[in-house]
Amino acid sequence: MESEKLFRSRVDVAAELREVDKALAELTARKGHLESRLSSIGVREAELKTSVAALDAKLKSIGDVSEGFEHRVKSIKGAPVAGDDPLASPPGRSGGAVFARASSAEPTPGVSSYDAETGTLRVLSPLGLARDGRATSGIDMCTRTFYGHSASVAAVCYEPVRGKVFSGSSDATVRMWNIDSGVCERSFLGHTGWVRALQASGEVVVSGSGDKTVRVFELTTGVQKLLLAGHNGSVSSLQFEGSTLVTGSLDKTARVWDMEAGAEVLALRGHDSYIADLQFWQYGLATASGDATIKFWDIRTGECHRTLTGHAGGVLTLGFDASYLYTGGTDKVLAAWDLRMGSMAASVALPGGVQSLAFAGQTLVAAAGSPVVHVFDRESLTETGLLRGHVNTVKSLHMGAGGLVVSGGADANVKTWQV
Repeated sequence: MESEKLFRSRVDVAAELREVDKALAELTARKGHLESRLSSIGVREAELKTSVAALDAKLKSIGDVSEGFEHRVKSIKGAPVAGDDPLASPPGRSGGAVFARASSAEPTPGVSSYDAETGTLRVLSPLGLARDGRATSGIDMCTRTFYGHSASVAAVCYEPVRGKVFSGSSDATVRMWNIDSGVCERSFLGHTGWVRALQASGEVVVSGSGDKTVRVFELTTGVQKLLLAGHNGSVSSLQFEGSTLVTGSLDKTARVWDMEAGAEVLALRGHDSYIADLQFWQYGLATASGDATIKFWDIRTGECHRTLTGHAGGVLTLGFDASYLYTGGTDKVLAAWDLRMGSMAASVALPGGVQSLAFAGQTLVAAAGSPVVHVFDRESLTETGLLRGHVNTVKSLHMGAGGLVVSGGADANVKTWQV
């Protein structure tokens, strides 16, 4: 009897053990299922975090674009500031000019592209153009856009020592930008008319305006240290070396100033219309005028010793080196002149009036009344490419060593490019 009870107890315990084993198996399976779900939730959480980060980046990009459009709308809607500006123009017509003097520049290495149709390897220039001049795609050369002005940008320059971009605008301000971050680090205030002429060098930035004045600002503080008044019309162009400053104006004169003394030294008279642009080297000065001529002067005596004719309209922009002078005008012609012969050596017709040009090394860029910048081989005046990015007329250009191009447009934006 006792043995029968023990047997039944063993059977019951064995049955309970089987139930426990079954329950453990079910719990283990349930645990595995829950762990799998937890793992998938973790993966999903990571995916969601990645998606959120991507959306944040897109929102920031949209915000930047929105800010750019806001500035463009302001430039379109805003009323012009005080100051007569006959060089200003609607899209497709000519405007004022800013030049950059020639400087040495090493060519930027090209890239290669395999042409499947011909089975050949084509060497491309940094412009994304084959050496035969045919356009290719896939290279974006606009390195940065600078937003901040509320009206057309009519003057730009680059100061390489500090690595700063400077711009002058119809909003009557001069701005200094960090070329790497695109941040406006300082605004120079004081003008009451558009700023069309600009140069930064050493410790100062000098600007000329529709208010008929030239102002000299300290770069480090933004304080105006000198005001020069003497022109009877808007100041359209300027250049300084050391303490010698030369300015051109819509009053048909160019004037030589001593910036240390803060006084006018000489007035150069002879043009029959406004002076749009100028450049001097040592004692030689070249001026471009609305009377369709380019004149060469001795700034020590004020004597005009040569006049070049050949353009069929006002000359808006110029730049020269030891051998050649380059000019552009309302006649839609970009011209190269042999300074030794005093004659036009080559010319090319462009879609609109040529209102700004700049060159360095073998590359020349020009703005011709449209939102694009035309790029040329300087020796042959062969067009090698177009820089697209502005949404309104390009007004001003500067070119520095290494293929850096700075442009200012009627869209109120400043852009840098690498060519």
